[in-house]
Amino acid sequence: MAKKSLLSGKLQSEKAKASTELSPEQVEQAFQQLTTAKATPSVIEPLMMPEKAADEPKTRLSIDIPKDMHRKLKKKIVDTDQTIMQYVVALIDKDLQEIS
Repeated sequence: MAKKSLLSGKLQSEKAKASTELSPEQVEQAFQQLTTAKATPSVIEPLMMPEKAADEPKTRLSIDIPKDMHRKLKKKIVDTDQTIMQYVVALIDKDLQEIS
């Protein structure tokens, strides 16, 4: 059975293979659409990662949080259309700006 799955690609006709392959131009166009597409705005305005943080060297931060808090955090970032990293960095930056 493993041999059949390995050979199944070779058994396809050349015409069927050609119809599923993408040209480099099609791949590039799809990539450009994905990277330049603006996300639909959400009801809650997301916190944006500061520009200066994007250019600076990075270091890893690892924390342990309760499962329930993590679940709520994941729901929050989905609602605000951002990543956990963006959310946490923006919160830390906002807090540090208030101190200064």
